[in-house]
Amino acid sequence: MSMSQPTSSSISSRVFIIVSLLLFVGLFVAVGSLRTANRVPAAQQQQGTTAQQRTATPSDDPLIIEAHPVGAPEVSPTDPVFGPADAPVTLIEFSDFDCPYCKDVEQTLHKIATAYGNNVRFVWKDFPLVELHPNTLPAHVAARCAFAQDAFFLYKDALYADQDTRALSDFLRFAEELRLDTEMFQQCLNRPDAPLAVIEDSLTEGMRHGVDSTPYFFVNNQEVIGAQDFATFQKIIDAELAR
Repeated sequence: MSMSQPTSSSISSRVFIIVSLLLFVGLFVAVGSLRTANRVPAAQQQQGTTAQQRTATPSDDPLIIEAHPVGAPEVSPTDPVFGPADAPVTLIEFSDFDCPYCKDVEQTLHKIATAYGNNVRFVWKDFPLVELHPNTLPAHVAARCAFAQDAFFLYKDALYADQDTRALSDFLRFAEELRLDTEMFQQCLNRPDAPLAVIEDSLTEGMRHGVDSTPYFFVNNQEVIGAQDFATFQKIIDAELAR
């Protein structure tokens, strides 16, 4: 795990996301009903490259390492959280709604929630890799709009369930199906300054802590890279609970 400052590719990602924010605001307002293809084929990449090049994949020899001196990220009021604040284990996930491996690991996360109950607190951090997944940003904005109505994790499930086929017009449909205030939701999509600011802060925070791929986890003070299986997470969580 590199302890260096964010690479030029990571900095490029930040510039790219700022430009994308402006473009997608226009899309939400002007063509909210336009269907777009959101599926981005993802080829397995070599480990050790930058966020511009890599989406973390499962591994027979998983990358599980102690967090570098910057330490694990802090949990902020803008982070979607599932589980009690006093849970002995906090699992922080940096993720991308168009990352296929992020979708794959969802089943494992649900299994962890069932197995460990109140012993694990789940925290979401946005990490849209817009250079790999150019259509992911609107999904992150929509999820943040759902978060404003205390429905983030339900909306997250809907986004991943339709990852291969969803379009901009589906975001409002998901809100309707979850019985959200659709007028409030649409206003958030049309004027997304607040969610966009949070998304950019989350991206910057991730890069500061060495995140360069998705999914990327911090289990208390240990980093877990990639869509690892339940047994891998179980080993770490059990060790943390035994401390």
